[in-house]
Amino acid sequence: IAFMSHSPGGLVQCGDWALAYCVFSMNADGSDPRQITVSKDGEWDPFLLPDGTIGFTRWEYVMKFWSPIQMLWSVRPDGTNPQMIYGSDLGRKYAYPLNYASARPIPGTNKVVASFSPGHGRAEHMGHVTIVDPSAGPDVSTATKRVSQGNQMFRDPYAISEECFLVANTQGIFVMDGQGNTELVYKLS
Repeated sequence: IAFMSHSPGGLVQCGDWALAYCVFSMNADGSDPRQITVSKDGEWDPFLLPDGTIGFTRWEYVMKFWSPIQMLWSVRPDGTNPQMIYGSDLGRKYAYPLNYASARPIPGTNKVVASFSPGHGRAEHMGHVTIVDPSAGPDVSTATKRVSQGNQMFRDPYAISEECFLVANTQGIFVMDGQGNTELVYKLS
């Protein structure tokens, strides 16, 4: 099981109020918790990739003025081979600021779906639902395909397939197809 924890006690660079989270793993029974990444600025949203590595988003504070600041990374379950799998070139394609929030694998593919989000604020993690193909390399801006239409903003995309997603916003939970068409399936009261 992969999870995030701030137990190492680090603080992010922007202030002494924000804790830096790192990726940990443990056995299914909760035994043998181990820190497998080290981050001075924070990591979030672990997910399992088809090759058995753990994907996550990492805050790259020092790169925030020229590149997306929350990029996609992976690490082996034993903590070896941490590497950025996507995000460094997109500052040229999309407007800053940009984070890849709530990334999740797309079943039957090597791709992930994420919310391309503006970052902090009231709409944190709300953004355009976008498919990312990390196999193209970490710097290839054409390896993304925006799914949501127009100014539609969603969070927490969950792939059923490459053509079907569950997404959420302040109105409720929607089913979205591969062309960005949506249907409300649960309305928030």
